[in-house]
Amino acid sequence: MKNADTHACRVYFSVLPSKAGFTDQLFQFNTFYKFGLSLHYHYLHSPFANTRPGAEKVFEFLGFNAHFADRAVTPMAQRYLAMGTNNRLQPEGKTWYRRLIRKLRFHWYHWRYFKQDNFIDIGLGNDFNQCTQVQKIDCLKKLVQDIVDRKAAKNPSHRDIVRFFLAGGRSFFREIAPLINQEEPFFPDNLDLRSAYFADHCAMRCRFSQDRIKLLVHIRLGDTALIRTPWDSYIPLWSDQCLRPLKEYPDQSANLFKQVTDLEDFHRFLERLDDSLGREHFSGAIFSDGYKTAFKELFGRIDDLGLDAESIQRLKQSAPNYETERFSLFGDFDEFPRFVGETNEDLQELIHAALLADVIVVGSHQRMLPKFLTTYYSLSRALPPIIVALYKGRPARYALKIGLHERKAKVYPINVDNLDADEVLPILLGEVRRRFLPRTTAVTAGTDKLSRH
Repeated sequence: MKNADTHACRVYFSVLPSKAGFTDQLFQFNTFYKFGLSLHYHYLHSPFANTRPGAEKVFEFLGFNAHFADRAVTPMAQRYLAMGTNNRLQPEGKTWYRRLIRKLRFHWYHWRYFKQDNFIDIGLGNDFNQCTQVQKIDCLKKLVQDIVDRKAAKNPSHRDIVRFFLAGGRSFFREIAPLINQEEPFFPDNLDLRSAYFADHCAMRCRFSQDRIKLLVHIRLGDTALIRTPWDSYIPLWSDQCLRPLKEYPDQSANLFKQVTDLEDFHRFLERLDDSLGREHFSGAIFSDGYKTAFKELFGRIDDLGLDAESIQRLKQSAPNYETERFSLFGDFDEFPRFVGETNEDLQELIHAALLADVIVVGSHQRMLPKFLTTYYSLSRALPPIIVALYKGRPARYALKIGLHERKAKVYPINVDNLDADEVLPILLGEVRRRFLPRTTAVTAGTDKLSRH
């Protein structure tokens, strides 16, 4: 067997993202990138793409692929970038013509420049972990190195290109990713994607005022929403709990309603923040994907509920105005602009706001922004953002699951069901006062200025 250190000097690696939301893709990049560098492999970038509605342009907006294209200075790196990646793992084009072009391009570049290379695909996830029972990072590294050495031995004179991808899912996020991120909480090469983003978006308008505490509220609904019917019953849609078939509940007394936060929970927390610190110190913005996906899911499974034709008609009639009526709850916070929808523009506003926010409020099991900040943190930023994770029942373990190190963002779990008795809330309020209130006391009406990075 080859000496591992000598062999690693000429091993390259790439990351093949799964068909998932863009923050899941970024989290896979984050984890595999750090792991590959820890093995002393050399990174080759293959373009990331996303076909989720409202996120088709996200990697272009982030400048993610462009950043690595600028770093591809060797002919090999440039050719690998131009080749694209294996279509069985990468989201495909929307039309058969685009899919065909991508496949032809991939196979031509592969035949022209990489046919003599050893492509070694390694999936980390359920099957890998169950077979190996990996519990230490050194064991994981050795197992991967053994796989690479064994496969490379068939053609010892060729270059080795390891392509990491997610195999399975749950085990990766619960075991493999925390194992890697605990060992490597930061990028070994000091990769700073946040600064790269602002280099291209320094002039983009921000919705926050410069001299106030920048407060972002992100309310995930979509396939985790709670629909209140015109006859005042409730239909929950939590996707992670596999609620099949859908059921109708007369009230919210069942335990499952403790698993996901709703609009009233966010409003209750904002009221407490106002009572404790004063909203005049905050410049806020409320973001949500809204109820469009929720109603699409609901009507796609409407037969589960056994409703009569009249009730179904009443539900359909309530759908067009449901979102507006529900978000009118925040009417007493009209100074906080609301961005509700799943368009590319809404997502871009959310990303920009998240990178500038001082305080970010999310709900239970809402890991989109924490996952995003895990990759787009900056060690050069004086004060990392504060994340307020509202929950009912029990708090989500954000830091352990997604490697959100305290120097990237500080997470405060707040029990929104009982704010008066919550022990973390006074600590959170004290931290906000300590960090921000001394520089906000001079704020008066009419002094707002648009924030720039």
